[in-house]
Parts: sequence; C-alpha cells; structure tokens
Amino acid sequence: MADFIIWGETISRVLGYDKNEFIKAWESNTETQHLSVIYNDSLATLVIKYAFNKRSEKEFGMEPDELLKELKSYASETDVDYSSDKQLPKNAVWLTRKLNTIKTDLVSAGLEIDETKSNERIIWIKKSYNEHLQ
Repeated sequence: MADFIIWGETISRVLGYDKNEFIKAWESNTETQHLSVIYNDSLATLVIKYAFNKRSEKEFGMEPDELLKELKSYASETDVDYSSDKQLPKNAVWLTRKLNTIKTDLVSAGLEIDETKSNERIIWIKKSYNEHLQ
C-alpha cells in the first residue's frame, strides 16, 4: 500500500497537483469507505450505539456470549428490530467472526475491538474518540 501512495503522490505532482493532494484524497476516500460499511451494517451500527449510549466506561470487555446477549437486550430496549436481519450473528462464534471483519471500519467511528485468547475469550471494546466524532 505504501508503494501505491508514493506512486500516486508522485504522479499527481507531475500532473500539477499540490503537495499531498493525492494523499488527502486517498485518506478521504478510505474514510468514506469505512463509514459506508458502518452505515450499511446492522451489527456495526448496533455496537456503536451500544458502546456510546449504554456503556459509560471508556473500555470494557465481555465474553462473546455475554456481549451478544447485551447487544440483543440493547436492541430490544431501544425498540430496534434486528430479529430479521441476516447480518446480525445468531451465536457467539459468528459474533466474533463478524466483529473481526468490521473492526477496521469501527475505528473510523471511534471504537477499537480486540480479543484476548487465554483460558476464556474476552472481546474488548475501547472508545477512542477521534476527531471525526467531535
């Protein structure tokens, strides 16, 4: 990816664009792609709402089963019907897989997802309040 950015920036300067204009455009496009995934993914939206509206801690961790139960409970508390949504996991294994798929996108929304694997699996969610949220 670094080569792509270097070549793109070099070519844009040869074409007469200002310094770092290619990099700014690339970053903007990447951010737009992440936000598009978030807005079109029910689980991503639910996790973001749960983390920022329900949890006061900056960082919290739960076993996947417990997190799935909490997310389903939060969805019902807020009158959001996710029961027919095919994107929402039906069990803890699929929740973990799905979160791993979207965790790069969630960073754009100010959440970092990490998983500890020892005797028990814990999914850690950390709020990282970036400049896009303020």
